[in-house]
Amino acid sequence: MDDTPPPPHPQPPLRPLRRLQLALVLGAAAFCAVAVVTAPPGPGLDPDAMSYLGAAESLVGRGAYRIPTASWAAADSTEPLVHFPPGFSTLIAAPVALGMRGIQAGRLVDCVSAFATAALVFLIVEMTAGVLAGVLAAVMLFATPAVLGVYMSVLSEPPFLVALLATLFAMLEQRRQPLGSRAYRLAVVGAGLAAGAAIMLRYAGVAVAGAAVLWPLMPRAPWRRRVSDALMAGTPAAALVALWVYRCYRVVPRGGQAIRTFQVYGGTWRSIQAGVATLRDAVIPGFRDGMEPRGYVLLAGALCIALVAAVVAGARAALRESRIRGEGAGIAAAALMATIYIAVLLVSRALADPGIPFDERLLAPVIVLLELVVIEVIAHGWRRERAALGGPPPLAAIVGRAGRRLAGGLWLLLCIGQIRERVSDALSDGYDLAETRWRTSDTIDWVRANGSGYTLYTNWPAAVYFHAHRATRDLPTALDALTLRRFHDRLVRQHGVLVAIDERNPEMADPDSLAAKIPLQRVAQFRDGVIWGP
Repeated sequence: MDDTPPPPHPQPPLRPLRRLQLALVLGAAAFCAVAVVTAPPGPGLDPDAMSYLGAAESLVGRGAYRIPTASWAAADSTEPLVHFPPGFSTLIAAPVALGMRGIQAGRLVDCVSAFATAALVFLIVEMTAGVLAGVLAAVMLFATPAVLGVYMSVLSEPPFLVALLATLFAMLEQRRQPLGSRAYRLAVVGAGLAAGAAIMLRYAGVAVAGAAVLWPLMPRAPWRRRVSDALMAGTPAAALVALWVYRCYRVVPRGGQAIRTFQVYGGTWRSIQAGVATLRDAVIPGFRDGMEPRGYVLLAGALCIALVAAVVAGARAALRESRIRGEGAGIAAAALMATIYIAVLLVSRALADPGIPFDERLLAPVIVLLELVVIEVIAHGWRRERAALGGPPPLAAIVGRAGRRLAGGLWLLLCIGQIRERVSDALSDGYDLAETRWRTSDTIDWVRANGSGYTLYTNWPAAVYFHAHRATRDLPTALDALTLRRFHDRLVRQHGVLVAIDERNPEMADPDSLAAKIPLQRVAQFRDGVIWGP
């Protein structure tokens, strides 16, 4: 038994009103930062945003979740939303219903999500590691290029992070409240509701629900109570998932494409390597931006040595405090959620979707959770060190303090350099499908001016939707004789044209090869594409 007296908090506990005020200030700063980096020509437009925005506008206009594209063989130019859950589209639909344009409505949702994310990160870390650690965690989060990047486009990750952090906050509240109390039960239900919201924002939210269910099973109460609390946490998520899956199978036409095809897919090891590289670039920003190898090795070495030393010292302190005071719940909860999330990604990649990319977007929740763990671990180590020093600090303490400051300063400089470059590109040229070449496309201009009388088929449905606001059908993926004959027949019967944009889309057949094999006639030709007709 360790009889060492518990160390004092780095700062006196804040009053609830002061804590809330500081959380709101950090949230407002995050809101403003995201509003600035997504200013016109932003926000960025990922192809997935076509589904989010189209379903939101359809929900407002038609009362149904439908996206503005369909298979070339479909009778309608729209199809039900099934590939993504409806949460993000529902959030966007609220400002759209008030008269806001879809893209700006998505931008507003991401800005509000940034506000909530910064506030929740502060409240979570301050709960167990103190005020200074909470402020540093919020700043560190939005200074990470891999995290800030998901706020620069209309993506579902920002509200998903809010749901994830709200679940984490409710899990920690369970540990603060007496077992069986009203506040404890509310925290269990709150974790379940937030986890259900996470699934409705991204299917990977199953991991968040898993953490919410497993957390009450941790040794703290008799087994009967643990199981009943776990069921209480899992019921909201299970109900929402069941309703959505039932709806999806009802609206998908008989013989249509399933939501997912389950089988064993190969190539998982390559995806794991890509994920490790993504996490490496998040820890050492700028590696892919042309940094000299020798300079990179020196910076990476300094950062890794300082970080590993700080984390090891902090982990030992956190384990010691968890025995003395029962603390360390924040580290345990975040580590549990990150572990389950990674496991869900690996299983999904191996059995459900071989196209899952382990990129910054998909791993942003892991990066956020790992940053929370690192901040809390370092804060615990600093706290123990501070309590142990009764006189002049020894050399080891001085070196450790200097190493932490060096690592933090170097990391922040690398982050600022990469963020400046990203933001500069986004504000001058645009991001993804909001880039100048898409906004000024002569081919899409033709669709805006002359496309109203045609049924449109294209290799870039998202670009045509964003910049001409037209629903389109995609192109075949195969060029066999039967498919070519059927495609040509549809073009003739439906008075269709093929909008061929000179940007390769690997998910569809090359439009020029398609036009040559049918064959089709040029209706118009531009510097960035061709309009083909039968």
